[in-house]
Amino acid sequence: MNAVEIEEAVSKFAEAPFDPETFPYAFLEAFGNKDREPQRGDRQ
Repeated sequence: MNAVEIEEAVSKFAEAPFDPETFPYAFLEAFGNKDREPQRGDRQ
């Protein structure tokens, strides 16, 4: 994703009603993450 696509996706995301169950997935998707599973940063 380029900067314009990210800006458009984040703007669309910000306008959507807040849903605590889908928020993490929608947030990741707005930044171009195709994987729908949030990952822990401390994997070993």
